Amino acid sequence: MIDNEVGIEHISRQTDGKVDVMFIISDPTPKGLISAIRTKDLIKTLENEVSYVFLIINRIQDKLPANFIKEINKQGLILAGSIRTDSSLWEYEFLGKSIFELPADSFIYQDLKDILGNVNEDCHLW
Repeated sequence: MIDNEVGIEHISRQTDGKVDVMFIISDPTPKGLISAIRTKDLIKTLENEVSYVFLIINRIQDKLPANFIKEINKQGLILAGSIRTDSSLWEYEFLGKSIFELPADSFIYQDLKDILGNVNEDCHLW
């Protein structure tokens, strides 16, 4: 697993090598979606070997608007899911706790569980 900083520099420099699954993380804004599309397009033009590319929308309040999802699909992005804003995350950060300690009923835990299930349905890695 590689966790890269925000931006596409590591992709354009082709430092990632072979990647089984790449997640493009975006916020639910038009600028965020444009950046995600550019990242997906850049991956296709370079020699990076990326087997699967998924989009995750972070920090949503409730659910994604239908027109936002329609644009995601139109642009050829595969939406793995979205992560709702969860106040317990902020509490854990301030207390210095790990996100791995979040309770199973937290929004983030449930959303990540759903995302991993969706991804595994497509690529059967685990």
